[in-house]
Amino acid sequence: MINENSLIYDVILEHPETKKVFRKYGIRCFGWGSYAYYSIGNAAKIFGLEPSKLVDELNKEMSYK
Repeated sequence: MINENSLIYDVILEHPETKKVFRKYGIRCFGWGSYAYYSIGNAAKIFGLEPSKLVDELNKEMSYK
């Protein structure tokens, strides 16, 4: 289960289907200027999102797999 302390990189490696949630909010996952090594909680705050909302959405995306 994903939580606010999970690293984006780890989440995407284990659950590639979550990429579309990160893209939806403009959170770059890989490449130059990416947020791959940020925790989900920190990235959410940077993008003005409620961390718990992002975590919930990611967990729901995983359950649709």
